[in-house]
Amino acid sequence: MDIQGSSNSNRVRWQPTTGAAGTSGVSGNTIGSADAGEKVGFHGAPTGESMQVGGLTATNHSMVEGLAALEMPSRESVAADTQTVGDELRMALAVAGIKSAPPLAFRIDTSGNVKVDGDDPRAAEVNKVLSREPELQNRLRKLVGDAQMMEHADAVEGYYSQVNAGADAEGASKRLVAAGQKISGATGFTLDADGKLSLECAGMGKELMPPQPTQVSDEEKMWREMMRLTDRTRRTGVVAAAQDAEAAEKKDRDHRESNGGKPSDQPNLAQGSNSAAKAAA
Repeated sequence: MDIQGSSNSNRVRWQPTTGAAGTSGVSGNTIGSADAGEKVGFHGAPTGESMQVGGLTATNHSMVEGLAALEMPSRESVAADTQTVGDELRMALAVAGIKSAPPLAFRIDTSGNVKVDGDDPRAAEVNKVLSREPELQNRLRKLVGDAQMMEHADAVEGYYSQVNAGADAEGASKRLVAAGQKISGATGFTLDADGKLSLECAGMGKELMPPQPTQVSDEEKMWREMMRLTDRTRRTGVVAAAQDAEAAEKKDRDHRESNGGKPSDQPNLAQGSNSAAKAAA
């Protein structure tokens, strides 16, 4: 049996489609369904073919076109989204005749579903409204995830601050892990009577991993003092040299004025001539 030939004959070559994103079907060939026994790839695309689904071009489980640029969240974006999504949630409930007074507490469960937390008598009605708003649930999930990311960043910053301040690195690492677990589990949020959304995870990063001012060791203090004294000595020497040069220049200037503008390092010929005349007389 020609193993090499058999292997090559079954080998499939994958090529990305050149068609425009957003069209349905399989690029190149029109295939309604895969034949029995035919290998199936991404979203039912037969092996060796490319297809486009939902504006994305897929070949062999790979996304090659149509991916939108993703932006990392920021504290500003989280604050803006908290306001916007809170208003959207309040409006969706108001349309169904549900008031947010007293405040409504929500939680995202392990399956990613947004539900009323606790035994609130409005839970059944609110959850029914949310089930009809999948896009709103997506925005709520994203908001909580973005906010948690910011809190994780604060916790990591607190870790480095503590270690740089002289804290035990192992202990700080354990505290960071515990803080990360609590932040990840804080998936709740509350909608108050004014439609303001407050997130359970807000502020947890700095609360669980508070930053500490950096403490300077004795060795570092000695080194800084030595550098300060060395710099002061160097500056003192430079100043002294400048003062000496200024004094020498002033002395030379005074000497010139007293000798008719002659430099101090040149002999006064006029004075020498007068002395010689007096000696001859």
